[in-house]
Amino acid sequence: MNQMLLLKVFCLSAMLIGCNNPAGNTQLNLPAGKEIMSGPAQLYGETSLSTKSICCDTASNSSDNLFTYGRCISLPELNGNSVAIAGLNNRISSDYKSLVLLCGNEITDQENFLKTGYQYFLDDSLLSLVIETQNAWHLSEGTSEYNVYHYDLKNNRIMNTRAMLEAWGMSQVPLLNAISEQVTMPPGYTEPLFQHEWFEIVKWKDINQLKVFKNSKEQLVIIYPVAENGIEAMQTIE
Repeated sequence: MNQMLLLKVFCLSAMLIGCNNPAGNTQLNLPAGKEIMSGPAQLYGETSLSTKSICCDTASNSSDNLFTYGRCISLPELNGNSVAIAGLNNRISSDYKSLVLLCGNEITDQENFLKTGYQYFLDDSLLSLVIETQNAWHLSEGTSEYNVYHYDLKNNRIMNTRAMLEAWGMSQVPLLNAISEQVTMPPGYTEPLFQHEWFEIVKWKDINQLKVFKNSKEQLVIIYPVAENGIEAMQTIE
């Protein structure tokens, strides 16, 4: 397990015992099934972004009050008159339908904690939404799964990975080479940290399977499945 993954596990563990919540993701303790919209944050022109908090129903494990169980689900929603904006909102709703439906059910499993939240990154008029679903079990390591959505606010269109790389003025070949060289074991080793099958698909068949975004420092970040277990991890590409 590389240092980044170890750090991620540590941060997730800290979150689960209730020490801190990331800024902007404070638990609201909402009744199951009740939606609350917060925001909006103005993005570009008349388009803004709101947070749709669907439910946050959590409690301490009866035998271990250091572990929080339950679920806390929030999703982004763009506000605008574009048909494409409605299409992106519908896509996100569809992708997370199964999680949203959990909010109407009674929580009986005190061994599991589920949280969905997001970050957004704006590069001029290019928007990237990075939605993370954290899943953890009592006395066990947590996992994270990500979805990345791109949108061109100026031209009102949903962007896939290929279109986003073109908009950034980036070539696929140098990026793929950088992934191959940088997402590896610590110095002295050359084995990749990512699943070989995933990289073959991204490299030869469908670059749109690559989840990528630019962070607040304008650094390129890719999300990859870890070779040993398929858990998703992040890597900044230099």
